[in-house]
Amino acid sequence: MHRTARRIIAIVAGALLLVGCLILMLFRTADTPALAPTSAPCYVQGGTYFDELDRILTVWGDQHSLANSTSRSQLSAVVSDLQETRRSIQDLEPPSCAQEAHAACIAYMDAYLDAIMSFMRGQSDGLVNRKFQAAKSLQHEFVDALAAAADGRFAQ
Repeated sequence: MHRTARRIIAIVAGALLLVGCLILMLFRTADTPALAPTSAPCYVQGGTYFDELDRILTVWGDQHSLANSTSRSQLSAVVSDLQETRRSIQDLEPPSCAQEAHAACIAYMDAYLDAIMSFMRGQSDGLVNRKFQAAKSLQHEFVDALAAAADGRFAQ
């Protein structure tokens, strides 16, 4: 189980790096998305939200990498840091166009924390793997919701 869980953690950490790149691509360098003429693009509505989100997700990604190289018996400190980072995301105030992405991010983080804590408690390989797979699925939902925010597909 230890090897499988570490692989899943590594995959999730790599995907987080892609999320950070996606945020940079979508909200810092992209052309203005096609929105209704009276609506400002989501990245404009968000002000500093997307910069803060990017900064915090970078920290989360670093903590993922650390968790991946930490023994099960030493994971509690890393999990504590991950929980603090998750609270930092929760404390952000997203613009209305990014509410769905923000909620998806928190759901993903909650699922990942649940999976890693199950791993720490020594729960069955099958259960732990299912939880990591569920977290990975929620991470994809977050990335999709973030991309949707960039396309202006959220109700204003």
